[in-house]
Amino acid sequence: MVPVLANDLPLIRNHGAGKEFKSRSLDFRDYMDRVKPRLDRMFKVQVLSCVRNIPANDTPYLVETIDGGKKLRGCLTCLLTESLGGNVQAGIPMAVAVELIHTPTLIHDDYVDQHVTRRNRLAPWTLEGARRAVLIGDMLVAKAIRTMSGLGQKESQVISRAVDLLSKGALYEPLDPSALAKEIESNRFRENLYERIICLKTGILFGTACQLGAIAARSDEKLGTVSFRYGAKIGEAYQIIDDIIDIENYLKAGSVSPEEIAALWGAVYTASNETYLTTAIASPSTSESFSYELSLNLEDS
Repeated sequence: MVPVLANDLPLIRNHGAGKEFKSRSLDFRDYMDRVKPRLDRMFKVQVLSCVRNIPANDTPYLVETIDGGKKLRGCLTCLLTESLGGNVQAGIPMAVAVELIHTPTLIHDDYVDQHVTRRNRLAPWTLEGARRAVLIGDMLVAKAIRTMSGLGQKESQVISRAVDLLSKGALYEPLDPSALAKEIESNRFRENLYERIICLKTGILFGTACQLGAIAARSDEKLGTVSFRYGAKIGEAYQIIDDIIDIENYLKAGSVSPEEIAALWGAVYTASNETYLTTAIASPSTSESFSYELSLNLEDS
């Protein structure tokens, strides 16, 4: 658990933060418990407006699957809005837009990774088919852009840039094990690629969430930039931890396939080296020695 402190946001203390944020530390989970119900209600309204009139195999089930989740990014938008002296109600529409952008990335990822469940429910692509699931995701993105366009030019530009960079991050991901191994062997593998991908894939949307919170609080451009950097670093750390947890889960299961190694190549590479990563991809392994070595590398890193 990482407590959210007023001191964690340089420049914020002098920009009208309310007493709640000045006088004491605030557990972020406590803050989420307070603001998330409002965010959930507005998000569900927007999702329903997208899927209500389209043919679907099970619209209520689809909505409940899409509507779940922590809404972590949206809650950060609200937190920054209030921390900077704004009214949380001004941040809610922007927070919803951020979550509308994030949700399609999960829909797309589930299909690409062939995950059949999401939050203990059938993943949208298994329920509606891959093509329809992707199109539903596209509708949610369009809804977010349309919402932000109605709020103002700056808001629209910020969310459009996030969509652009998120797409690039997905394209950079090396999902083919053999292609990744060839890149490493031919010295075409860039050492900073993992950092670039986690920035684009996760950091950008966390940063955008915080920047929109600053905009909702009517902060100046400098503070908006600081807020973006703050959120981006949180997002990058979040992605690294998420990748490490995935690796640990594979190790507990006693099985790591080349495809799984390729999907988590960045964290494996960071925890080891190019030679180890190439060997892991080229030689499917479920051996105890393989798992033990990876565990040691993970602990050392």
